[in-house]
Amino acid sequence: MANKRTFFFVTNINDGTCISRLRPYMEEVLEILRWEVDTNHPKKILTIETEADKDNVIPRITQVVEEAGFDIHVLEH
Repeated sequence: MANKRTFFFVTNINDGTCISRLRPYMEEVLEILRWEVDTNHPKKILTIETEADKDNVIPRITQVVEEAGFDIHVLEH
């Protein structure tokens, strides 16, 4: 069984309306086990749980979030 990984991204996803707009794009990404956006955080943190590796999931998440019309950057720890 693969290991679950969590990745964090800074976005401009501000509220429930934005999340609703993003949802169909995120549902297309089969590698995502769970996702959520903390709209209360100043950096609007998108959290992704996946079993995919970083080299595969980060470009894919970046692509779909940008296709949905939002800004996204990997949150470096």
